[in-house]
Amino acid sequence: MADRGNLTEEQKELFEGAVQTLERMQVLISDLLEYGVLVDQKAPEDAVVMTDVVAEIVMDLKTYLSEADAEIAFGTLPTIQGHRSQMRMLVQNMISNAVAYRRDDVRPRMMITSGAEKDGMIPIHFEDNACGIPEDQFDKIFGVFTRLFRHEEISGSGVGLAVCKRVALNHDATITVTSTMGAGSRFTLHLPKERCIT
Repeated sequence: MADRGNLTEEQKELFEGAVQTLERMQVLISDLLEYGVLVDQKAPEDAVVMTDVVAEIVMDLKTYLSEADAEIAFGTLPTIQGHRSQMRMLVQNMISNAVAYRRDDVRPRMMITSGAEKDGMIPIHFEDNACGIPEDQFDKIFGVFTRLFRHEEISGSGVGLAVCKRVALNHDATITVTSTMGAGSRFTLHLPKERCIT
């Protein structure tokens, strides 16, 4: 293998580009495996305290959030019947996206709250102040490999929101989004009231 110190600038750029491509492929493969597990998920359900799940994810992402000077606020959330590991995936993707898609010179914030029952569904809202999503992309963003930005602008595999949608489906729920460009987005997980223990 050639000594990188003897490479030309053009060769160094090609080398770095190849390394970045490999890193993206590793993330993509990991995310696809995670998605595949969700599709075939048959694990037993348990009582999941969503307030605790959010608190755990905020702690797990402490360094990431600190580096971005991000603020995550949350109130008392329901306890549901479901898969704890899947709910962790959903919450982590929601918080990570709010930080990844933050606006320049704006401190990233996310508020996670629960709302009143409506039409037999209990909502959990994930509201951020990120860059926003064009209305014509509201449905498309939940597809696998869907990205709003190039890799050079925002890192990621394009699988995160597809994972969130799959988690919702595995809990007989739906997930929707409303957004304003340049102001932020509000994702809502609509859970059947029969799944909400408290």
